[in-house]
Amino acid sequence: MVPYDIGLWLAGYAYEGMTGIFAPTKTPAARIKRLSQEIERFISAPEAKEKSLNAGVLLAGSTPEEFGAIIKYKIRNYKAG
Repeated sequence: MVPYDIGLWLAGYAYEGMTGIFAPTKTPAARIKRLSQEIERFISAPEAKEKSLNAGVLLAGSTPEEFGAIIKYKIRNYKAG
């Protein structure tokens, strides 16, 4: 697999991909916390890290609050841009 770098063809541009898991608005906090813990456990597993890196993907986790802040930031910047 060859990493895709848009900067090679378009100076001043970069490619950033992000994947996340969303839950319905009224999902109980305890369920969201458990889901977050299980995701963190999975992406921390050596086999998952190895497979993702072999595919050119860097797995990184965050708390639900951090992820929410990232999404809000991205929405603000895309609307402004």
